Amino acid sequence: MRLIVRIMKTAFVFIFFLFLLSCATDKELIRFEFEAEFLVFTNKHISGVSLEDDAAGKKYVNVTFTNKGQELVSEFTQNNLNKTMSIISNSKVLMKDIRIRDKITSKSIAFSFDSDQDAKSFTTMIEGELK
Repeated sequence: MRLIVRIMKTAFVFIFFLFLLSCATDKELIRFEFEAEFLVFTNKHISGVSLEDDAAGKKYVNVTFTNKGQELVSEFTQNNLNKTMSIISNSKVLMKDIRIRDKITSKSIAFSFDSDQDAKSFTTMIEGELK
């Protein structure tokens, strides 16, 4: 009887460890928020990120979504047309008071930042999570 209990405890610990490990790979990278609704993107929803320069030489970040990520963006923007949302990463508001005018159907979105350093930091953080 004790052997069965010991085996069950070991199995439970192992399964719990696997659960924690699977949760660790789903770190929130970007969040779209509208009032009480939100949409979370993890490494399963983002396929790439690149640091770019606009015509004036200011840095921006281009985020490319997986097919599932693009579907989520499309659905979220369709369901919240003419509403205002914020985009958040690492508890920092990247953009706020963005009015959703159209359904977004593209696989990538460009994010602008207040400083080039913020854009670089964001890119580095996303790249690290995608590896």
